[in-house]
Amino acid sequence: MVTCKNCNNTFEGNYCNMCRQSADTYRITWRELMHHLPHAIFHLDKGLLHTVKGMTFSPGEVIREYIDGKRIMHFNPLLFVILLGGIASILFSMAHVQLLNKEIDLDKIEVISSTIAHKYFVLNGVLFILLLSIADYFFFRYKAYTLPEMIISNTFQVGQLMFFMVILFFPLLLLQKVIQQQMDFHLTLRPVLKFVIMAYLFYVRYQLYDAKGNVKRFIVILVELTVIYILYNVVLAWYLVRLLLT
Repeated sequence: MVTCKNCNNTFEGNYCNMCRQSADTYRITWRELMHHLPHAIFHLDKGLLHTVKGMTFSPGEVIREYIDGKRIMHFNPLLFVILLGGIASILFSMAHVQLLNKEIDLDKIEVISSTIAHKYFVLNGVLFILLLSIADYFFFRYKAYTLPEMIISNTFQVGQLMFFMVILFFPLLLLQKVIQQQMDFHLTLRPVLKFVIMAYLFYVRYQLYDAKGNVKRFIVILVELTVIYILYNVVLAWYLVRLLLT
């Protein structure tokens, strides 16, 4: 029998049946600290890499499982987007690499509000999550997902896009910057990167909303993403930039 150090419940086994704390708790030492840090991030059954892998190859299944209550195996979606958004914000700010929306200049925003500039990726991610969720709720309401559930779904998706931003987009945009400066050659990768983003959003919806073999649903997804692209790039992003820079 073990007495839980967190809630004083007496139990048998490896975890407390009341609060789920591990039965094995030790004094925090440097060894313990170095063990828990990578373990918390990269743990294979519920860590960051597990979620990234799932959201890359089977995002529909990951989202469906999480909404259905199978959550212990997956990284918290809110922490997922905040963590990766923070990493992306630091990298882009330090390297002074232009964003996918060329009108948005973090240096100019920095003059007005350093908080907004430093947290741009997370704030922009929240805006995008809300837009995607409202669109999903409008186009796929018949799937019986609630709006909060669709917000969780799109939080996973935007977090994964943040991951792509750090792993794929940032090196490419950095290369673009070097080529333009060193070779005086104009090169823009934004259309390609935007296409990748929209293709991923389509891929997720194709799985999540069971569009395989359903032409009507396939077309609905295309229409939804077209509406999202227009609203975000032409209206919302434009308004955000003008609001910040005027």
